Amino acid sequence: MPDRYSSFIQLVQQWQENAHPFDQVESFFFREILPDQNPDRLRYHVEMHRMLKLIKADLALLKASRSPSNRDKYAQQVKERSVKLIELCQALLR
Repeated sequence: MPDRYSSFIQLVQQWQENAHPFDQVESFFFREILPDQNPDRLRYHVEMHRMLKLIKADLALLKASRSPSNRDKYAQQVKERSVKLIELCQALLR
């Protein structure tokens, strides 16, 4: 079980380095993480799902943004939320 969280962390980190499309991160989450309905991990999964949705929205806004200041703002939000996503996974590994 910890392997799937470690793999997810690696996938997010690789996505941050532009090695994978975001769809692969989402797909892995829905396929490998979300089906686990253990009550002890459920609140983490809910928060991780929320972060993924927010990142996806920020990516869409980043892509559509014409203003450099807005692009910087959305890029920073994506970065902060992806760090939070990794932190949530790390908490599950403890």
